[in-house]
Amino acid sequence: MLQRRILTVEYLSPSSAKEASDLLAAASGRAHVLAGGTDLLVKMRTGLLEPQVVIDLKNIPHMRGVVVDGHGFRIGAATSCAELGEHAALKAAWPGLVEGLRLIGSTQIQGRATLGGKLSQISGGRRRYPRREPPSRRREHLQERSGRARSRRGDRAADRQPIGSR
Repeated sequence: MLQRRILTVEYLSPSSAKEASDLLAAASGRAHVLAGGTDLLVKMRTGLLEPQVVIDLKNIPHMRGVVVDGHGFRIGAATSCAELGEHAALKAAWPGLVEGLRLIGSTQIQGRATLGGKLSQISGGRRRYPRREPPSRRREHLQERSGRARSRRGDRAADRQPIGSR
C-alpha cells in the first residue's frame, strides 16, 4: 500500500500587490505563488514541490480581468483562460490565442488555468512533471551532463542509451 506524507502548507491570500510582495519577501524563497494553480497543485500532489507557503493572487483586484488601453491588452496574472475566452475585444483582436486557450484541458481546467501559467509550462511540447504511474512501473530519470539518463532507483540500464535516441 502506498502511503502519503501529509504536507503542511501555510495558505495566504493578500488583497494588494504590496502585501503579496511583502509576504514573498518574508517567506525567503519558501513560497510559491498561486494564480491559477493547475500545475502547482499537480506538482504538490505528486511530491515534486513541497512549498511551505502558498500565496494566492486571486483576491488582488487588478490581478484578474482584461484591460484594453491604447497599447493593447493588459491581462491580469490570475485571469482564467475561460475569462479570456469570453472577452469580446480579445476574441476579435487575437482569435488564434483564444482558440488555443480553448484547447487547454477540460472546461473545469479552463476555468482555473491562466495564460501565464500555461506559457510558463511550455517546454518543447513536454510536461515538466511526470505522468502518474503505479509505483511498480514508475521510472524517474535525471539527465546527466553527458546527455545520458540515470534512474533515481539505481536502474543503470538507462545509462546505456543517449536520451535523444529513445
